[in-house]
Amino acid sequence: SSPSSPSSPSSPSLLSLDVEKAIAVGDGDEKEKKTSARRTPKRRKGERDGEKEKEGKKGREMKGKKDGDREKEGKKERKEEREKKKSEKEKKRKKSEREGKKEEKNEDQEREEKKEEEKREDKMEEDSKEEQNVETRANQEKKDQKDEETEGEKKIDKIKEANEEDVVMGEEKEEKEEKQEKE
Repeated sequence: SSPSSPSSPSSPSLLSLDVEKAIAVGDGDEKEKKTSARRTPKRRKGERDGEKEKEGKKGREMKGKKDGDREKEGKKERKEEREKKKSEKEKKRKKSEREGKKEEKNEDQEREEKKEEEKREDKMEEDSKEEQNVETRANQEKKDQKDEETEGEKKIDKIKEANEEDVVMGEEKEEKEEKQEKE
């Protein structure tokens, strides 16, 4: 009976508006229902509408994040691994360089020590040669002296012999002369 109500026959234009409005609203609900029905998967036991879908969506998003994170982590880990290897290589290189320098120093030191040892040995050899030379000279001098003495003795002996011969010859001569004189 009121002019604003839809059942009132007094205002056909209002009635048609309300009906159209109601139909439009109804159509919208149906459309919404259809679209939401299409989105939701079949219900499983104990599920409420949309709950699993949200979980699934969240899960998929999380999985995507996880995959991305994993990928980033993987890249990060690989980068760290490379850097670690690089730093280890660098450490090894520096260590070997230090050891190389130490070895060089040691080798240089060993060479120097070897040279010093060789010099000492050479000096000892020279000293021993010098000693031998001194001994040899001394021995030679002794020998020469002995030879001289022996030669001197021989000369003396020869002289003595000659003298004796002279004496003997002289005596013989005298004897001959005496014999001749007697004759």
